[in-house]
Order: sequence, then structure tokens, then C-alpha cells
Amino acid sequence: MTDLAALFKISYGLYLIGAKKENKENACINNTLIQITSEPLRLLLAMNKGSYTHDLVKATGQLSVAVIDQRADMSFFNHFGTKSGRDIDKLEGFPVLFCSNGCPSVEGNICALFAGEVEQTIDVGSHSLFIIAVQEAAIKSDYEPITYAQYRNLKNTGSIEIIKTEKKEYKYICTVCHYEYDGDIPFEDLPDDYKCPICGVGKELFIKV
Repeated sequence: MTDLAALFKISYGLYLIGAKKENKENACINNTLIQITSEPLRLLLAMNKGSYTHDLVKATGQLSVAVIDQRADMSFFNHFGTKSGRDIDKLEGFPVLFCSNGCPSVEGNICALFAGEVEQTIDVGSHSLFIIAVQEAAIKSDYEPITYAQYRNLKNTGSIEIIKTEKKEYKYICTVCHYEYDGDIPFEDLPDDYKCPICGVGKELFIKV
């Protein structure tokens, strides 16, 4: 027996994918993105071949990926998720920002933004898998990302709890295993040959967050 309801137990985020070809800019909603390596930093994105944004990414090899946060309402999801850029200018009326590779995204309703280049495309039938070399990454808000489960709740009830991340002191986290350094010696003062006690990578693979 195959119970398709089991698919809703898989955790997803929601993302706004932006692309540009010549004078045409577009963005659409996507829910399938993962980090696959940290050195070099690569993401894996699955996109439906019927999407106009997919066509722009396939043609140019460039894109932006914005992590949608909990401030986004159903009008935002309906606009970028159900309308086609083949028919309308989906970015009209929104405050648009451009990444270093020229791809568009929006101001507001996003908590992080990436820009990158497609290194490899894998055809999986109805979708393409894009392996993305990240060229730019930035935090855009202190609000938590919205999950697909929260989106479904927003769609059904009209609201969700919005959580804003509290400002804390900086900490250093290993980008490979996510170990958080908590030693008595300030991280900056550790010797250059310091290794992560969990996975063994060097000090250079820790990031300040």
C-alpha cells in the first residue's frame, strides 16, 4: 500500500526563486531546496519544468533563492505561486532587489537570500535538479523561515504564529557538522591548527553567527 499522506510528514521550507533573461525578470514559489556541500558551498534545487522561471534558469544558468519567512501572507503565496510570468509581470508592484548575478528577488517577507550559478542539471522527468554553486549569501531579516506545514495551516486558518529570532551574542558553528564552539578560550584566540572535536575539520570551516 502507498499512503500519499505520508509525504506531508516530510519537512519542507518555502522559497522564492528569481531569474532574469535579457529584459525579462520573473520569480516563483518553490519548496524543494537542500544544502548538499559546504566546501565549496552548493545547493540542490528541484524545479518543475512547466515553470517559466525554470525556463529562465535553464537558459541562463543564473538564479536567486530567497528563504521566505513567516511574515508572508496568502496573497504573497497566491501571487508568486499560482500566476505565470508568461502572462504577467509578477514583480510589478513589489520592491525588487537584484543580486550580484543580476537575478531579482523582493524586499520583505524573506529572511535569507542566495545567488548562484547552475553547475549541473539533472533531468528527472517532470522536474530538473539544479546543482547550484553559491556566489552570494545574506541574512535579510530576524524572522523565522516558514515551513510547508505552517503554510498549509496559514492556508486553512488564515494565520500562524510569527516568531522573531532574539538577538544573541555571536557564536561559532562548524559548517560541516553544526557543532557549536563553547570553550573558555575565545574562538579568535584558538591556535590555527584547532580542529572540530566532532568531525575534525579545521578552524577555517567555522562561521560566526
